[in-house]
Amino acid sequence: MPTVVLFICVSVFLIIGGSSLQGFLNQILNWVTSNMGWGYMWIYIINFLFFVYLMLSKYGNIRLGEPDDKPVYKNFQWGSMVFATAIDASILMLSMVDPLMYVQHPEGSVKPYSATAYNLAHMYGQYDWGPMAWLMFAAPTIAIGYMMYNKKRKIQSLSDA
Repeated sequence: MPTVVLFICVSVFLIIGGSSLQGFLNQILNWVTSNMGWGYMWIYIINFLFFVYLMLSKYGNIRLGEPDDKPVYKNFQWGSMVFATAIDASILMLSMVDPLMYVQHPEGSVKPYSATAYNLAHMYGQYDWGPMAWLMFAAPTIAIGYMMYNKKRKIQSLSDA
């Protein structure tokens, strides 16, 4: 219920704010995207280092499930399912948005909507779907899996984990 109330309050605020609020929010977005790119990269780097630590520490030996349990799927099958589920929602939501963004606002001195912008747009979009982006799904997956299979709690929400 609190989520619904918060959603309604924010929606009303955004509707009433109109174009003046849109201009203000665009300024914030432009500042964040222009000045905080290093912060996004550090989030990915810290996340990657966290998983290296997990893998090499005593926590890397924790199995999800009972000690005698055999894996239901082979590594390739499991990896394929993880890949498919992690990427499908992102592709459905952003497969058209990312290339259009890169065509409209290409990197460097490339002219928007030029042939070069179109060539770069399909290439830059590939960086959004790489392993670093998949790492962002891994931490909550580990937390939920540990709580479900090792602590025997019937959850499927990160907030419960």
